Amino acid sequence: MDKRQNKRQDKRQNQRDGDEEELISTGRERKKQKADRKRRAADKRAEGRAGGSGDGRSDGRSSKNAVRVDFGEAEQPYNRYYAAVAGRYRFARYACIILLVAFLLSMLIFYRDSITYSNLMYLIRDLDSDTPVTVGVYADITYDGMYSPSFGMFRGRVAVASKNGLTLYSASGSTELEDSSSFSKPRLDTGDKYALVYDTDGTGYCLYTTVTRVFSGKTDEKIEDGCVSRDGHYALMTRSEDAKLAVTVYDSDFRSLTKYYKDKYVLDIALEAEGREIAIVSADASASVISCEVMLGKVGTEESTLITLDGLMPVSASYADDGTLLLLCDGALVGISDGKTAWQKELSGASPVCFDMSGNRFALCCAKNAVGSENEVFVFDTAGNILYNNTLMRKISYFITDGEDTVYAVGDGSAEKITLSDSKSETAQIGQRVIGALCPPGNLIICTSEGTTSYFTGE
Repeated sequence: MDKRQNKRQDKRQNQRDGDEEELISTGRERKKQKADRKRRAADKRAEGRAGGSGDGRSDGRSSKNAVRVDFGEAEQPYNRYYAAVAGRYRFARYACIILLVAFLLSMLIFYRDSITYSNLMYLIRDLDSDTPVTVGVYADITYDGMYSPSFGMFRGRVAVASKNGLTLYSASGSTELEDSSSFSKPRLDTGDKYALVYDTDGTGYCLYTTVTRVFSGKTDEKIEDGCVSRDGHYALMTRSEDAKLAVTVYDSDFRSLTKYYKDKYVLDIALEAEGREIAIVSADASASVISCEVMLGKVGTEESTLITLDGLMPVSASYADDGTLLLLCDGALVGISDGKTAWQKELSGASPVCFDMSGNRFALCCAKNAVGSENEVFVFDTAGNILYNNTLMRKISYFITDGEDTVYAVGDGSAEKITLSDSKSETAQIGQRVIGALCPPGNLIICTSEGTTSYFTGE
């Protein structure tokens, strides 16, 4: 009895041990099968990637479902420093945007009255001031209704000031700027930075760039004369209650710098190229002999130098590019440098008819008879040397220089081009009455009441 019970227990125990061993074996096989499945899946993905990059051909379904696994690349470490820097820049960007919006809103709310046309023009006053000036052949220009015109060259453009306003024409003949004004007797003077238009029968004046009018102003008294320097300084001579005349010098930001009062009759004013010195030329007839008085004022200070030339009546004053002041009188041409007279050339009784200053050249035409049919022409440099001298047996209305090696003699019905280096000349016929002449490099521009025509262009 006991033996049978022991056998049954041993059999049940062996069965339990076998079941446990079978369970352990089954778990190990399942783990092994799972690992095998993972390995086979990884191998398939690697083969799909290699096949796609190798010959470029793969099954469309496999390529679509393939997942790229880079087994050879390690994950880049996370850099906390650069993440912090990026966060700070992001914060700064948003802060700048918020501050800009707040600034614009505050300007619109608190400074609305200061947002004016004149202030906007002040902001763009230097626009195009450094653009290189191109030189080429100037096309003919036709204009309508020009009354009392004044002509000039401004940064390679033809400038025409009239009662209608100021118009700038490009070398191709197109209109680049057209501005209206109501000046009765407009006069034009140009520098490298600004073109100055002022009314000699009123108190108004305007300053222009090649883009727009940048400033409009009025003086207390009637304007008699005006000039502008190469760098944008300008001067206006007006009548005055405290003296006969007053000369006010302004900087390129339109601020008054210096004011000079003159009790003598001022005939001309001129500004040095950089606006550092002004020449005020007047005639003194208080004594029995007429004399010329030249006051050289240092702009922005009370310093000045006075030069007196007895027996001469002043006609015009012009500064050359090298700073020499060339003073034309009725009987002589005088060169003034460093505050004193450097040289003087007598004109032998000839009367100046027309003249022109450009660069470091001064062109002068003097009549040798009363009717003007015989004229002597000169070209001087700033040292007083005569570069050209000849007698022309015809009436001359304009004798102008390009500041280099060419001068033009313009009269009724004809124009003559003269080359200084070899004294060669060339003549062209002019059909209409001439009211102005300009000479940009390589061109002679004849101005009439209907338009302009270019001559000696080489075409």
